[in-house]
Amino acid sequence: MQREERNKITRLIRKMKAFLITRDALIFLFFLICSSLFWFTITLNKTYELSVEIPIEYINVPPEIEFTTELPESFSVKLKDKGTSMVTYQYKDFDPVIIDFNDYSVYSNSDSWSISTATFVEKIIKKQINQSSLIIDYYPDEIVIEKKLLDSKRVKVIPLVNINLQKQFFLCDEITTTPDSITLYGYKEILDTLTYIYTQEYTSENLKDTLNTTLLLNTPNHCKAKPNKVNILAPIEFYTASDIELSIRIKNLPKNIAVKTIPEKLNVSFLVGLSKYKEIRPSDFILSLDYEVLRKSNSNSETVTLESYPSYIRQPYLKNDKVKWLIEFIEPK
Repeated sequence: MQREERNKITRLIRKMKAFLITRDALIFLFFLICSSLFWFTITLNKTYELSVEIPIEYINVPPEIEFTTELPESFSVKLKDKGTSMVTYQYKDFDPVIIDFNDYSVYSNSDSWSISTATFVEKIIKKQINQSSLIIDYYPDEIVIEKKLLDSKRVKVIPLVNINLQKQFFLCDEITTTPDSITLYGYKEILDTLTYIYTQEYTSENLKDTLNTTLLLNTPNHCKAKPNKVNILAPIEFYTASDIELSIRIKNLPKNIAVKTIPEKLNVSFLVGLSKYKEIRPSDFILSLDYEVLRKSNSNSETVTLESYPSYIRQPYLKNDKVKWLIEFIEPK
C-alpha cells in the first residue's frame, strides 16, 4: 500500500511540474511577443533614409541615330521618411521614367544635348511616394546624350525557311515576306557591302497547313533595321495530278515559211494545288520549237521545250517531247 501511495504522489508531482513548465513557457512567449511588437513599433516610427532605383525607359528612338555614350538604365533617388514608408519602398515596383525622343530635337546639328531630370522628379517620382516622404537627393541630375547620324539603304529581305511537308502536300507558291524589303541604318562602309538581309532561320517538320509567322531579321553588326521583323507566308496545300494538251509555238519563223509538226499538240503533266486546279488555262503555258534549230537539223525529229508555265504548278513534264516536222514554203501573193 505504501508503495502504491508513493507512486501516486510521484505521478502527481510530475504532472504539476509539467503544468508549471508549460505555463511558464507560455508566459515567457507572450511577453517576448509583446516586447518584440513594442520594439518593432518604435523602430518603424523612427526616421530613415533610403535610396531607391527608378528604371528609365527610352521610347521612339530614331533608327538613324546611334548613341556614342551609354545611356543610364535607372534613376537613383534618396528618400527620407519613417520606417513604415521605407519598408513599403523596399518592395515597391516603381513605374519607369519614360524618355520619349519625339519630344526632343534629335536631328539638330548638335552632336549632343542634355535632359534635365528635375522634371521627372516633379511629374513622375513624387506621384509614386507618400506625401510625408522627402526627396533628399537624386542622380543623375541630367542625362547627357551624345549621338551620331547614320546612313541608310534599302535592301531586299531573304527568308531563311526550311520546311518538310507531309506526303501529298506541297509548297503551292513562293515563300514571301511582308515587307519584301527594309531600310538598314549604319555606317556607309558597311552598307555599301550589303544588298540583302536574311531573316533568322526557321525550321519546321511535317507541315500540312500554310505557314504564316513573324521572324526577326538577322541584322548585321553595327546596323539597325526598320522594321526589325517581317511576316513570312509559305502557302501549303494538298496537291493533285493534272495534265493539259498544248499547241506548239514555232519561234523565229520567217514570213514565207510554215512549219507543221507531227503531232501538232503535246500533253504536259504536272502537280497543282486544289485551290488552283480550276484556274489552269492553255494560255498559261508555252511549248516552243525554234525554226533556226529545225533549219540546221539533220534529224527527222526535234525536242520541244516547255518554255513557260504557271509558278504555282510543280514537276511539269512532257510525256513525249519529240516531234517530227515539215517545212513548207509559202508563195507570195
